[in-house]
Amino acid sequence: MPGQGHRVTETATHAAPGLRARKKARTRRALRSAALARARAQGPDSFTLQEVCDDAEVSARTFFNYYPSKEAVLFDWDEDMVAELIAAVRNRPDEEDQATAVLAVVKGLISALITNPLWHEQIELLRIYPQLAPRMAAVDWTVEDALARAVADRGGRPHGDLEARTTAATAMAALRVTITTWLADPNAHDPRALFGRVLEHVRALFGPRPE
Repeated sequence: MPGQGHRVTETATHAAPGLRARKKARTRRALRSAALARARAQGPDSFTLQEVCDDAEVSARTFFNYYPSKEAVLFDWDEDMVAELIAAVRNRPDEEDQATAVLAVVKGLISALITNPLWHEQIELLRIYPQLAPRMAAVDWTVEDALARAVADRGGRPHGDLEARTTAATAMAALRVTITTWLADPNAHDPRALFGRVLEHVRALFGPRPE
């Protein structure tokens, strides 16, 4: 579930990106948009890398500066958004516990995702070709891993910390359920409120139980 050019949190402040960074972001968006359009029109395995490069008006060499393969471009997470996600977790107030900090950041991420046109194209591709879901899940796992590392760093724990990994996995699962439910009928749900309802179910299912 990728994003482009959207901030993870409403309160975070960042310096305006320089010309080079903006150019890189535009090229990345152009490549992703071209690949998604080709995949939807021709099938995810029928378009060529050269067609994507031609549509985006870049060379194959430039393509490989951004992505290792044509498959990778379809389900990319924007590097800037992932960096913001990690920074936002690390910068949450010290008095917050891990779960509260991570869920607050992921809730802010929802707004960035649902307003991203490239992300909508990606989801539409999944609707047409549901067999691509494992590819997207593999990419999402890398984001989950980065999130778990940020949680561990925030608590001064090793990157393999079980609590940190469980917290990150739960947050990402709640995000996926929220987005999937919202996409089924976008007019019926406010995604942020829906995320809160998903968390209520998580707490009810896995909260403390009487002995």
